[in-house]
Amino acid sequence: MKRPLIQFLTIILIGSLLIAGCKKDESDPPNSFKYNEKESLIGTVFAGNLGEVSTGSYGYYVYFLENTLTVQYVNSGPDEITGTGDYMMIAMVSSDSTGLKPGEYTYSSSETTFNPNTFGYESGLLIDYDGSTDLYSGLMLFNGGKITVSKNGDDYTFNLSISTTVNSTITGFYKGKIAIYGFGIGKKSGVKTNPFAFPTKKL
Repeated sequence: MKRPLIQFLTIILIGSLLIAGCKKDESDPPNSFKYNEKESLIGTVFAGNLGEVSTGSYGYYVYFLENTLTVQYVNSGPDEITGTGDYMMIAMVSSDSTGLKPGEYTYSSSETTFNPNTFGYESGLLIDYDGSTDLYSGLMLFNGGKITVSKNGDDYTFNLSISTTVNSTITGFYKGKIAIYGFGIGKKSGVKTNPFAFPTKKL
């Protein structure tokens, strides 16, 4: 009687280890974006709602900040960035006035027509951005790629594959909550006529 019991417990133990190993393999990748041979761990993600930028199309700035950068808030809204690190802003267009609608977003360079499920006009990545001086060591602008957005409850998931004008590719993954603030054209974004000008100054 003891041997069958021992064999049964051994099978259960091996099965549990195999299941645990599978779960570990299926875990999400880190929240980060990669370019060239560098991986930047994401510390903060938030978005600014620019309102309706063309009929039925709503603009959003989505900010992905390396964890070496810190957002300072005033009156419960983002006011400036401190620290030094990589700072990526993606201008995205959704058909939803309250947030980014799940789906696949493709690159568009249009300056006049902003269609839902597109991204990219004057978006880019500031390399080694210094919040105290607004200076940075490099700039990557986008010229292609896609972003897949999904949502489960309040959690967004972003999968990024973006090509740049310097013949490189930015890949990335983010899963988590995203605070969305009402920026409005010409206010926090610093934009008066073009809702998707790349912000090289503090928010």
